[in-house]
Amino acid sequence: NGIFKPYFANKLAHLVTASDITKFKAEVRSGGASWNRGKELSNGTLNKYNSVLKQIFSWLIEKGYITKAPTIKNLNAKSRRPSITRGEAKHIQVKLDEYINKNMKITSITKGAIAYNHMLRMAVMLMQYGGLRPGKEISSIHWNGIEYKKLKNGKEYVLIRVQTSK
Repeated sequence: NGIFKPYFANKLAHLVTASDITKFKAEVRSGGASWNRGKELSNGTLNKYNSVLKQIFSWLIEKGYITKAPTIKNLNAKSRRPSITRGEAKHIQVKLDEYINKNMKITSITKGAIAYNHMLRMAVMLMQYGGLRPGKEISSIHWNGIEYKKLKNGKEYVLIRVQTSK
């Protein structure tokens, strides 16, 4: 792999140390590698490289080429985006309703614009309460991907199939 070769090509696997891996991650993170165009890499990306290295060393041990692997520690991933409170969610819903009601009172507004406003509200509600991401997920919803379901205990729910962006 082009990612690891510049750092480990001239080193025997049994001589690779945790320090070598730390140096590799520091060099790659800072944009020193030619393939990442000077862009600093995230902890998540570096953890993916750790995973590949761990798999390589596990395979080497399994095949008997080495007897032990260096310690490879994952970095802390970034914290999740903050979520909104129920009060903030309700405030968004109230403001959307006010916006739609205000537009419906305008006599020159077309039926298409009214329908668009209602679709906007539904999209925001699906993102807010369903956890859908704007973009590919929200725009991939089609009528044939919506099903009304019932659990064994009688509770009903709506299943919405979306195309994920990841």
